[in-house]
Amino acid sequence: MVIKPTASIPSWKTWTEEIPLNQNPNTYHMQSKESIEKILGDCEAFFYNVPLLPRVLPKGDGFLLQVRAYLMDNNTQMHSLQSGGKYYISSHAIDDEIVATFWKATQDFIIHEARETFRYKGQRIYGPHFKVEALRKLAGITEEAKRDSPTIIVKH
Repeated sequence: MVIKPTASIPSWKTWTEEIPLNQNPNTYHMQSKESIEKILGDCEAFFYNVPLLPRVLPKGDGFLLQVRAYLMDNNTQMHSLQSGGKYYISSHAIDDEIVATFWKATQDFIIHEARETFRYKGQRIYGPHFKVEALRKLAGITEEAKRDSPTIIVKH
C-alpha cells in the first residue's frame, strides 16, 4: 500500500515522494474481523476458572469487542451467558491496542461482577445497573460530610 499526497494535507507540509507502507513488519495495516480474532486468540483471561471469551462484532468503520462468559446470574441464580460492555476497535488499530482493549474489557467485566455482589447492610450500594437518572437524584440529596473539613488560615 502507498500513501499519496492529497489536497487535504496542509500547504505548509509538502511531500516530495510517495511513502511505501510495506517496507517493515511494524508498518500499518487495516484490521479485519479475522485479524482481530487471531490476535485475541493468543490472549487468555479467566474469572476464577471460567474463561472470559472475546466476541468481535462489525461496527461501521471498525469493530466492537465484548467479553462474554458462562456464569451464574447474580439476580436469577441460574447459569447463563453473561455479556459485558462493548468497546470500539478501529480498523486502523495496531495489535497492541487490540490486546489492551481486551485487557480493559476484561477488567471492567470482572469489576461489574464484583459490583453486583458487593453489599453494605444488605444493599448493593455500588450496583452497576443503576439508572443515570436515579444516580442524578441521589446526587441532589444533601450530602453528609464524611468528616469535618479542616479550616485553613492563610497569612499574607
